[in-house]
Amino acid sequence: MGKTNTITIEQYLLGKTGYDIDSDALQSIYVDRGIPSGDTPVTDIDQKTRDLATADLYLRCAATPGSSSSIREKDGDWSHERTGQKSDAWGKGKLIDMANALYAKWGEEEFTDTISVVAFGHSRKPYRGRIW
Repeated sequence: MGKTNTITIEQYLLGKTGYDIDSDALQSIYVDRGIPSGDTPVTDIDQKTRDLATADLYLRCAATPGSSSSIREKDGDWSHERTGQKSDAWGKGKLIDMANALYAKWGEEEFTDTISVVAFGHSRKPYRGRIW
């Protein structure tokens, strides 16, 4: 019998998106989903846990900026730094849709955005829906 190539849950999750995900974010997902560590072979984790960890990852990606830039200027003792972030709302919405499909598959509550509209100092009923 030949050697099988088993990937870890960390490799599996990182392969699901093109986003740079920091180890703290991954560790939070492992804790929330009861995964011992990122070194756990993906074959040792049931499909439900893999799917829900993937859904959590998609939401994490939706919460991160699509791209960022930084400009530093310095002249003698004077310095200035500007940073900017660009986000693709359509792509973020798709990530949330993919996460919600996985949550629905396993009977978990789907993610919804809640936003309160305040006009002229009067609070209105919260709007439950996508803000993008």
